[in-house]
Amino acid sequence: MIYLLDTDHISFLQRRSGTEYIKLLTRINQYPVDKFAFSIISFHN
Repeated sequence: MIYLLDTDHISFLQRRSGTEYIKLLTRINQYPVDKFAFSIISFHN
């Protein structure tokens, strides 16, 4: 299974602080790095 991280997850990882970051990092560390993917689709109006 591959886990798709959305823009909220990316923001938490970029900040490298806060409760959300620690929770996300703890969860990510339970799986191999190749099990994660980022969505890079953007919408601009």
